[in-house]
Amino acid sequence: MHSLSDKTDIHVLLRMPKTTEFTLESSVLDWLQALGYQTGFAPELAPGTPTPERESYQQVLLNQRLRAALLRINPQAPTTAIESAIV
Repeated sequence: MHSLSDKTDIHVLLRMPKTTEFTLESSVLDWLQALGYQTGFAPELAPGTPTPERESYQQVLLNQRLRAALLRINPQAPTTAIESAIV
């Protein structure tokens, strides 16, 4: 087993490309799309845009998407159960 104090390991680490937030986000979005998930560009979903999906930036969940997914997954569930899962 090698340790980080091993000069070879340190040189390998120094040659590795830096991972940025953009690189990580792009990789995760590509992965989720490959799995069949629908992704969106946050600024296009923001309040005050032509197609807002949230009322404010503090709203974390996209309620319309969540409601649609819950109905798709649980078609026999009563409306009250779906709504209580969202609140």
